[in-house]
Amino acid sequence: MKIIKREDKEFPSKLLDVKPIVKQIYVEGDETILNNFGIAVIGSRNSSREGERITNEFVSKLSEYRINIISGLAIGIDSRAHRSCIENGGKTIAIIGSGFNYIYPTENKNLFKTIIERGGAVISEYQPNTDVKPENFPKRNRIVSGLSDGILMIEGKYRSGTTITAKFGLNQGKIVFCIPHSMYNPYGTGPNKIIQKGGKLVTTIEDIVEIFNQKGIQIENIKNKKPEFLKSNSKKIIKTQDECTDILKELSEEILTKEELAEKMKIPISEINQKLTILELEGIITEEPGKGFRITE
Repeated sequence: MKIIKREDKEFPSKLLDVKPIVKQIYVEGDETILNNFGIAVIGSRNSSREGERITNEFVSKLSEYRINIISGLAIGIDSRAHRSCIENGGKTIAIIGSGFNYIYPTENKNLFKTIIERGGAVISEYQPNTDVKPENFPKRNRIVSGLSDGILMIEGKYRSGTTITAKFGLNQGKIVFCIPHSMYNPYGTGPNKIIQKGGKLVTTIEDIVEIFNQKGIQIENIKNKKPEFLKSNSKKIIKTQDECTDILKELSEEILTKEELAEKMKIPISEINQKLTILELEGIITEEPGKGFRITE
């Protein structure tokens, strides 16, 4: 872990104008990517299947432009954004609202480690022993928006952490891209309202690129190479997937937590965790907040 203070030359320049001021940040992973061009991807913790599909589509294409993906390590859209970025060879940055000794949510500890292992970074403004406090997460959102060069709002209710981040972005002068939703979709009220307040309606990655180009920011499409960890472990991953057919059989019938899987299959939770991690990284399964794992459509 590295501590970077506001007066240090390594301190991200994009955070210097953030209010309330950020005095210092604690960093795990590659701190050199914090100044690189990045887009924050935000959305509901109770993500819909449509929202996850949209996140996968946009993040996979943003990764082709070698744009860093920034999010908050929460369950739902945040987690999907981080994972999709990793799966497509990109670099992702997570901003957490607690200290490094209290990673939250606990089910994302493996994702936290994977982000660092794959060349990304995790940052916090809180000392390592700072416990999880609800009031710290809205404050964290100003850093999510501040570190970005633009914000992509997938879905979320109007009065939510997602819209807090979007409003921070608008106040910071960032471009906020919004996916439009039906007026009957409660998780679409956030993006729809932000569009009314100055957000940019987008339906394709080309819309985002064009808006940046109009602002004088040229985005070049340089397709990422296949991640080295997928190249070197491709045979191992295929073999592991073959070994995961038992889990996939159970999940084809119902949504189950890892504890329920371990009980039904009579195998150790550590083995369940290993298999679930591989299947998640491959995009074969996803986690429903508060419910369990299911096979992606």
